[in-house]
Amino acid sequence: MKWSLAGQKYRRLFWALALVLCAVGVAGCRAEPDLVVGFLGSLTGRSADLGTSGRDAVLMAINDRNAAGGINGRKLRLLVKDDRGEPRRARSLVQEMIDEGAVAILGHAVSSSVMQVLPVLDRSEVVMLNSFASADQLYRADDYLLNFNVSVSVSATSLAEYMIERRAISTCTILLDINNPELTVNWLNVFRKQFEFKGGRILSVESFAAGGPASFLDMARQVTDEQPQAVLILAGGVDTAMFVQQFRKLGRNMPVFTTPWSFTGELLTHGGAAVEGMTSVLNFNANHRSPVCRDFQARFREHYGRPPSYATGMAYDSARYLLAGLQRHPQRKGLREVLLAMGPFEGLQSSLQLDARGDVARPQYLTTIRKGRFEVVENR
Repeated sequence: MKWSLAGQKYRRLFWALALVLCAVGVAGCRAEPDLVVGFLGSLTGRSADLGTSGRDAVLMAINDRNAAGGINGRKLRLLVKDDRGEPRRARSLVQEMIDEGAVAILGHAVSSSVMQVLPVLDRSEVVMLNSFASADQLYRADDYLLNFNVSVSVSATSLAEYMIERRAISTCTILLDINNPELTVNWLNVFRKQFEFKGGRILSVESFAAGGPASFLDMARQVTDEQPQAVLILAGGVDTAMFVQQFRKLGRNMPVFTTPWSFTGELLTHGGAAVEGMTSVLNFNANHRSPVCRDFQARFREHYGRPPSYATGMAYDSARYLLAGLQRHPQRKGLREVLLAMGPFEGLQSSLQLDARGDVARPQYLTTIRKGRFEVVENR
């Protein structure tokens, strides 16, 4: 059959319109791209226990949300970066995550690394939810960092008061890791101020570089020869365990106190029986018995083959807080304001509330090691 010129024109228009409608239909059916969230941490090196604990908790939160349908139907994808505990590397990795489309970032355990990335976050207007780092310099600032850990001022003051008021300790010697001075020197200054204000006396402060004392034994002997009533170790879990092992070899059984960031599985693994009775102050109750917390602990243990630490609980809370914010506002611009305005949020153990500058308030738990487990001895 022959078509008239007019008929051929309408035929072409018909097929053109059909192709347009088909293209629109395919585009409408195509899934939206994944919503990318970044995680920055030290997954190798001497802070790897905190980094891997945080990563695993965040992965669990992401998987939980994806199983429930994602964010308004969009799948979440976690972009994980390992800075190996190197602050300058952390800065470049944050920029990489931003360039790769991360709408927000979770992490970190090392205060010096967080300080390095702050200018990148502020310039790009990308929010970071900080689960662990606690140096006072990170708080009370109008920036793109939201803090889900309490500051050094809160933790160090609580420990100093506990030692004096509950344990009747009046003299103390301190071992200090100089590799993370933004945190350890901050802890020293706050602790010293409160300890001495309460009538205590610091006999000496001995510095060392994490992973590099010429001899743990020699330093342990030097510290304990002063016969302090207690020793405070401002370092990570591995180095803390090594020092306590040497104290016990020397027959020195004075009480040993340490930092929140050293109270991890690595302290128990490397310290063994020597770390029994050690005490620290944490922001997470290892013995909490609420159904929600018990469910999280059981699922974490089943999935990863190890019990969760205080670090996993805090990372899980911050990740869930972020996901709740993304449910309301799944984009970078304006996300910080949405997160700040969310109001009280039910965490695993308590209601979490950020103040106007993005700093959280949390209970404090004086925690000791008994029979290879962390046990709460006092709430503050």
